[in-house]
Amino acid sequence: MPGTPKKSGGKKHPGGMPHENALALNCGRNCLDYLIRARGIKSIWLPGLLCGSVAGVCRRHHVEIHRYHIREDYLFGAIPVREGDWLYVADLCGQIPRAAIKGIVAKYKNVIFDEAQAYFAPPVEGADTLYTCRKFFGVPDGAFLHTGSRCTDEIPQDESIARMQALLEGKHGSGYGNAAESDELFNSEPLKWMSTFTMDLLRSIDYEAVKAQRTANFAALSLSLGPVNKLKPRRSEGAFAYPLWLEQGDAVRRMLAAKKIYIPLFWPNVLTDSDVTPLERDLALNVLPVPCDQRYGPREMKVFAQQIALCVRELAHGHPVPHAPAPERG
Repeated sequence: MPGTPKKSGGKKHPGGMPHENALALNCGRNCLDYLIRARGIKSIWLPGLLCGSVAGVCRRHHVEIHRYHIREDYLFGAIPVREGDWLYVADLCGQIPRAAIKGIVAKYKNVIFDEAQAYFAPPVEGADTLYTCRKFFGVPDGAFLHTGSRCTDEIPQDESIARMQALLEGKHGSGYGNAAESDELFNSEPLKWMSTFTMDLLRSIDYEAVKAQRTANFAALSLSLGPVNKLKPRRSEGAFAYPLWLEQGDAVRRMLAAKKIYIPLFWPNVLTDSDVTPLERDLALNVLPVPCDQRYGPREMKVFAQQIALCVRELAHGHPVPHAPAPERG
């Protein structure tokens, strides 16, 4: 088979690894690249609230792009897809219920589910499903793609040890810039198989422990911040982040950054896109993806909730907002 990846020789964690039987690629964006080639995609519908790199992949392959718009619950109304069109659905923060996902697959013929923010959600039956690893684990690259289609192009294997520098420095509080630079590098990275180094790292993870910690952290934030959240997020197993929609969410983000608490702005491209709705722009700017990952526990969740509540109170009393731009992460 052309471009067959090298096998990983790393020791497996006894608990197993999610997506073991999926295609292992170098990044989530390139899962779509793979599907465009394998499926012969010529026309695709993308949501307004989405990372700009997804549209970039489509443009590079001269895929015709159509837009649809999402509601407050991250779902959408009827989409006038034509024969041969593909529908790209992003499960933001894992908030789309499984019943709704099944309904989408039943209604539309060609669907791609982007589970970049829901690593522990099962692959969608009857649709192609992609996951990214870097958003959940301390790895330099990596994504998984569940699909019944195969690309016959020659695909090289990624080499990722050099990219570990950004991750290692980030652990000591000084690596945000390097991590952002690593994200930028991925905007131009071609389609590759996942590196064996990354696969070995992924095989060593205790996924049940990660899932349990993320779920508990999400529940703690929901209990503390639920009363002020304009969203009513559903419980998410192994959550990516707690989506907190505030009237002045971006101001709170900037105030937290001044206190060395960094909550990223995931879709800066949406803020300048003329083809999105005011609601989508509001969600991109004012929904804070509060961290709930496995590095943290109850103490950190309490600190996050207390500092956010403090910022909200300070804003209500006219506290000035820092002018420095908030961290951006696509």
